[in-house]
Amino acid sequence: MSFQLYKNVFCPDVGHTLAFIGLVQPASGGSVSMAEMQARWFSQLTLGNLALPGAAVMNKIIDKDIVSGAVQFAFSLLKMVCTRKKS
Repeated sequence: MSFQLYKNVFCPDVGHTLAFIGLVQPASGGSVSMAEMQARWFSQLTLGNLALPGAAVMNKIIDKDIVSGAVQFAFSLLKMVCTRKKS
């Protein structure tokens, strides 16, 4: 099963009332600090201090992030294969 989240936290169809916090493994840094930042963002949204973009905008950004992530993965894999120590 696959689902797409805006910035790996919010479902565009639900909005700011539900957040998936701590489900992302950051590329660098700790997952605890990442979850804290996500929780701070969620609290500011629920307090009304911030707002999410509309669902259409969030979906466009999700699509862009998926392509960007796939390209980063491909380059990381290529780098690993090309720099692997030869026996």
